[in-house]
Amino acid sequence: THKGMKAMSEALGVNNTLSKLSIIYNNIGDEGAKMMSEVLKKNKTLMKLCMRICGIENARSAQDNKTLVILDIGYNAMEYENTKTMSEILKVKNTLKELSINLTRSIGKNAKLIFEALKINASLTNLSMVDTNLTDEEAKAVAETIKVNKTLTHLDVRCNKIRDEGVRAIVEALKSNEMLKELNLSSDWLSDKGKKVVEKVAKKSGKNNLRIC
Repeated sequence: THKGMKAMSEALGVNNTLSKLSIIYNNIGDEGAKMMSEVLKKNKTLMKLCMRICGIENARSAQDNKTLVILDIGYNAMEYENTKTMSEILKVKNTLKELSINLTRSIGKNAKLIFEALKINASLTNLSMVDTNLTDEEAKAVAETIKVNKTLTHLDVRCNKIRDEGVRAIVEALKSNEMLKELNLSSDWLSDKGKKVVEKVAKKSGKNNLRIC
């Protein structure tokens, strides 16, 4: 609730030891997220924050924090403005290592903003976008990012609407990438032929941990 979030924010404002915080399944909304944002501007210890299923429509919570390493904002609303905010954060934030926005189905085509930002970002190593309505168009954006990104080592885009065309673009991009260690593309939208293409390219490129499951 608003009252509970206010109390938590006040406590975090004076706490100097907490490194992990999870407030899953609490409807804090944008007002609560705004309070968290103000706290994170000053907090110097929090490294992992999970705000999954919190009714958040504004991603600015982590914008001004200098210590946050892991951020999970899955199951929240990610319309255009919210996705744009997150992409802007990724362009300038150099401490965030892991970002999870799983089951945020409203992101869809707006995900291209995230992938564009990752062409510039030099810190993120893990990105999880499971079941976020990504299609072949977004998969092509993923491919372009993979070609130039030098830090991403784990990418999970399973359970999306990526078909054979999108998968081909991604696995071809692997030829230009030596950093990615794990890529999960598993999807019900992928045909047996598409799976074989992935397995063939993965083996040829030495990406033996490329998963289809």
